Amino acid sequence: MITHKEPLERPHLSMGLLHHLREGALGRRTLVERTGWTESVVRTELEKLEAHGWVEFAKPGTSLTPRASERLADFFEQVPRVGRLELVEVELDRSACGALVRAHSDPPKTWQVRDSAVREGASGILILRKEAAGLRLLDVDASFSRRNARDAARVESALGPFEIGDFVVIVFAADPGRAMAATLRTLIDLAPAPAFDRPPRIRERERATKRGSA
Repeated sequence: MITHKEPLERPHLSMGLLHHLREGALGRRTLVERTGWTESVVRTELEKLEAHGWVEFAKPGTSLTPRASERLADFFEQVPRVGRLELVEVELDRSACGALVRAHSDPPKTWQVRDSAVREGASGILILRKEAAGLRLLDVDASFSRRNARDAARVESALGPFEIGDFVVIVFAADPGRAMAATLRTLIDLAPAPAFDRPPRIRERERATKRGSA
């Protein structure tokens, strides 16, 4: 379980909350259920994000500010889905979490991101790539879809649909909170996120639009 003292200076937890909020306002309890983190962790991270202009609080729940939505659009396009996985054939630990990362010209090797995941409590990590024949394990160059057909179907159902070339990061840990945190920490290495301790800046193309309409 991720505790109150651990995450205060870890931007990947902020990124995870923002990712869950991308589709609309959510209450704190829903965020606790989705992340597996304690209410104290979720509350602290949301308060920090609100103070810097990334989220706003209202009766329906917490939501992204318009400027945050615009600032995070590219990241959400590159990492469209993050969520828990329930696998039945590959069980490296009790809990698993996965993320879909859009086609990358040079997909990472597992060893390049393993250390970051382990520091967040991960016990194992897999990286798969979508090919015409299904999902393939990158490091051992073997078909995941043929070896583990049921789990491949579960991964595609939870995180798909996939496009050829996309890759999937799956992280295992002793509990859902650590699996989620370790997955998000891995994503920071793959798709660097903005600095959440500063207000979301308006992008240059939006400035140009505003200047043109002035």
